[in-house]
Amino acid sequence: DVIPLSGTRVGLVVGDVVGHGLQAAATMGRLRTSVRAFAQLDMAPDELLTRLDDLVGQPLEERPGTRNGPASDAYDELTTGATCLYAVYD
Repeated sequence: DVIPLSGTRVGLVVGDVVGHGLQAAATMGRLRTSVRAFAQLDMAPDELLTRLDDLVGQPLEERPGTRNGPASDAYDELTTGATCLYAVYD
């Protein structure tokens, strides 16, 4: 993604989430939204990535909009991981 920032700067983001299916898609959507929100706060790249790492590291029961019910694949839900590259072009 390319995110417009203040002035003539732009944020450049590349990310990948472990897994397939609904859980991976939901995780990617949550992280994409978080990157955009943190970028609008003019966070430095290292601070933004630290906050994303904290978000990915949340226990399942603390994640908004998730549940661990009988129809869920507990293995997939518990092994969520992501890789993200964020840079600011000025």
